[in-house]
Amino acid sequence: MEKAGENQAIINAIGEPIKKGPWYNASLAVTQKRQSVSCTFPVSGPLGDGVFRLKAVRNGDIWFSSFRPQNWEILIMDALLHLPANEGKQQTMRINISGNVSPSACTSCTAQPQDKQ
Repeated sequence: MEKAGENQAIINAIGEPIKKGPWYNASLAVTQKRQSVSCTFPVSGPLGDGVFRLKAVRNGDIWFSSFRPQNWEILIMDALLHLPANEGKQQTMRINISGNVSPSACTSCTAQPQDKQ
């Protein structure tokens, strides 16, 4: 949330202040062996609303996880924003929040307005 609040593209799209939505609209998923995690949570601003997403995988052996810190690699950290109707068409915009996502992990992380279907 902190990184998203500092992202100028997100601020320009949905305005300030950016507020978290209700917890019951959020999601959290962890794989059985706790090797990956994904979560989404709703956000809103005065100009629009959307969803922040995070997907990460854990590097290292899970058997000794209590004895040493684990490294998490963030695969996706982005915002899917729903913008108000412009010329009769609602738009959805995807904005990359993480500056260190490798191109192989996420190929379409740039801000791209798209028609909502």
